[in-house]
Amino acid sequence: MVLPRRARKKTPHRWFELQDTCAYHAEFSVPKVLWIELADRGRFAYDDTGTLAEATAFILTGAPAKYLCGILNSQLVQWFLQHSAPTSGMGALRWKKTYLLHLPIPDADPDHRQRLIRLVDRVLHAKDTDSLADTSDIETEIDHQVFTLYGLNAVETAAITP
Repeated sequence: MVLPRRARKKTPHRWFELQDTCAYHAEFSVPKVLWIELADRGRFAYDDTGTLAEATAFILTGAPAKYLCGILNSQLVQWFLQHSAPTSGMGALRWKKTYLLHLPIPDADPDHRQRLIRLVDRVLHAKDTDSLADTSDIETEIDHQVFTLYGLNAVETAAITP
């Protein structure tokens, strides 16, 4: 059997190579937030190891990834997406990137941003040490920081908090 030497498109690539330019490939090597499409709740993970996302996973780069990770894993974002994203029909939400792109991310001052990043660092350190570590107190603190960043009052916070 003779394998074809040309790609199926008019490109300089061989048949087994990517057919289109992959200009975003470098985005996988920077710190990023990774998540899967179907989940019962937000499961956003910080990654700085160059992990590649599979077909039903997404990545987000930009503002400091730990800052984004803290916001995206908050109860506020969970509530927002439960009210705006479709479900799978079996109870899981479709955490598609298109729904997250409509989420306004507050441009926090450096002190607030660093405070949130330090809290995320504490969760990451605890989970690196023991994947079953209880980080609920830190996560509650993150939620309060996110509520403050979005300017929610006590009544609005109570409506979101289970």
